[in-house]
Amino acid sequence: MAESPPSEAPTRLALTAIERHRATRAPRAQLRLRRRTCRSTAPIGRRTRPVASGTSLSRVGRRCPLGARAWLGRRHARCRQGSGAAASSVGARISHANLVGVSSGRHVQRFAPALVAGLDEPIRRYLTHAVAPGAVLTERVRVTMHGRIKVGRWMEFDAEQHFHGHEFEWRARAGWRRFKPMHVIDNYADGAGGTEGRLFGLMPFLHAVDANTARAAAARGAAESVWVPASLMPQREVSWHTRDENTIIASFEVPPERPELRLGIDERGALRSVSLDRWGNVGQREFSYIPFGGDILAEQRFGDYVVPSHMTVGWWYGTARYEPFFEAVVTRYELAP
Repeated sequence: MAESPPSEAPTRLALTAIERHRATRAPRAQLRLRRRTCRSTAPIGRRTRPVASGTSLSRVGRRCPLGARAWLGRRHARCRQGSGAAASSVGARISHANLVGVSSGRHVQRFAPALVAGLDEPIRRYLTHAVAPGAVLTERVRVTMHGRIKVGRWMEFDAEQHFHGHEFEWRARAGWRRFKPMHVIDNYADGAGGTEGRLFGLMPFLHAVDANTARAAAARGAAESVWVPASLMPQREVSWHTRDENTIIASFEVPPERPELRLGIDERGALRSVSLDRWGNVGQREFSYIPFGGDILAEQRFGDYVVPSHMTVGWWYGTARYEPFFEAVVTRYELAP
């Protein structure tokens, strides 16, 4: 569907903001260089020089003691983050440092059909379809996608989403064709969730971190667990039961919620639909549980996992009021990193 161009007023506002940012960028960078330096504590007793926040770590490593490099790398990363990290405090909990996959030296659990042998046949059919024998059962996944989202009108987006089990951070840029001025971050971790939007990454236009947002984000994390099949294994404290031959239900904790995730599957175990009751107030004045879900239009094998690759979702799923507001196509799926 062709999108009409944005109005001229937001464009003029955006250009003004860009010019102001360019004019102030150099002095601000110089001020940060003077004020913010990282100093190694030299854990093995050897002194090192102050390191400016813009210094390459490869250069630092050549003159730092070996025992201090890991500490210095973490300190350097914090200095590079600046004020932007504080704006996404919840999402920072699912940072790249947490998304390290299964490291060497730790026990690697791999999938075997025996792990799900005690479950009903439809549940086994889904899990053995989604996860190949011998697959590493990691809950740390990175998904790259593009699609469209309806916020008053349809907009295109490009996004990358990091998962750690049912927790997630979704970073997107939305707009029309190549012009995508809206930067949005949705996240959920440790029972807290939030949404933040900035125009051109500078001017905030959306900020929500209240209890209702957290409850809605928790349900989203549960629904999108189909992109992290390892998080749905019974060994992850997931309770499974069967409604009928092609409908299975998983129940698990995503604080402060404990939703029942309903999965529609076919005779092969491939996903056809995902739904649950999600906290919200779409189409009504008061907050309450609303049917939420969507259809899986395609799936794809990425290594040892088969996950949805094209889906549409929306509120009031399964009712006459259902109207999708989100459509996504997955272009890349990888165990992180």
